[in-house]
This record gives sequence, structure tokens and C-alpha cells, in this order.
Amino acid sequence: MVPAETEASSADERTLGVAVERIILCGAGVHIEIGHDYPALADGFHVDEGSHRWTNGQGSLPAPLLAVAGDLTVEIHLAETELRYPLYAPADATDGKKVRPARTARRPGGVMDRAAPQL
Repeated sequence: MVPAETEASSADERTLGVAVERIILCGAGVHIEIGHDYPALADGFHVDEGSHRWTNGQGSLPAPLLAVAGDLTVEIHLAETELRYPLYAPADATDGKKVRPARTARRPGGVMDRAAPQL
């Protein structure tokens, strides 16, 4: 999502995925909490904004953080933002044509568990 394309008052041309507050990795007796200001969050992440860091929709965690033997749970804690995401009609309802959204919805903060996260 590009804010300048959905909010008339925005000049932000960045492609945004999710607003990350923190990431928690748990597994094999390990518990690692990573803040949004962690410098290694670079691949697919925008710069830290003080309270969160946006992904570009393809954020990747640094490989050394994922090098835990056994199962690993990844919790992604998202920041609540005032940004609104467009809602599109299902493709079958529009004969495959992309239709401009009639309204927008705020993307809620939350937690996701993923084995191989891409944010």
C-alpha cells in the first residue's frame, strides 16, 4: 500500500506493509525480543520511526536470528496506525477487473505466528 495513493493529504510514496513494534522469537529454550529500532532489521524494512518500523511488504528477519535448533515461534507485534488500507471487491464480483475501493479500513494491530516470516 502506498499512502499517497489512498490518503489525499499524504505525500508518502513508500510502499508499506505492516508497522512493526517488536518481534519475539521463542524456541528450544530461547526467548529473544527484538525492538523496532534493532539495526539489523534492514532487508525489506524502512527506517525506524521512533515507535515502530514499517516493512515494505517483504521484510525478512536476519538469518542469524532464525538459527535456532528445533521449532521456532515468531510473534510479530504490530503498531496501530491511523493509515487506512483500501478494501477491494472480490475478483469474481468484478470479472477480474481491479476496482477502486469504495471505502477504507484501518488495519488492526495484532500478533502473527509464522515459520518463515516475510512482513
